[in-house]
Amino acid sequence: MELGKIVLEVAPTDLQGQSVPAIDYVASLSPTSLNSAKRSVTKEANPATLPPTPSRVLGLSYPRVAILAAVQGRIELEATISAGLVKSVDVLSGPGLLVGVAKTALLKCQVTDCPPAEKFCKARVTFNFIFSPGSCDIDRCVSEFQFDFPGTATITSKRAQAIIN
Repeated sequence: MELGKIVLEVAPTDLQGQSVPAIDYVASLSPTSLNSAKRSVTKEANPATLPPTPSRVLGLSYPRVAILAAVQGRIELEATISAGLVKSVDVLSGPGLLVGVAKTALLKCQVTDCPPAEKFCKARVTFNFIFSPGSCDIDRCVSEFQFDFPGTATITSKRAQAIIN
């Protein structure tokens, strides 16, 4: 059974939401997650009963303000899906500085449609924002994005170096 194609689009933004060059941005899809997704869909599975899964995931970067404030954490979101699109997102939990960027990214995702018997369906997605060891100059902090099936995104960056005048 073929899984289909997943496209990661990189669109990092600055504090005002303006697009910035993606030279220091890394996006990856975990081979482990892809293999587990392949194993989870068996020949006996009826596509009409499968929950919605991502078919297009937008990459995102760690928000600069959250790096400066040293905020990390887990964001739990619930998406309402119809016709292969995320129609709305409810925030279940997570730090306020990270919720907005996660919610915006989820609203831009495309997913497989709901089972035919349902016009709308729901899916939970988790965004983990984590600091890796070390520090970086805030203008050169690299974000790494990884999506693990069925619904966990991990965004990693180093902490910003202290600003000394």
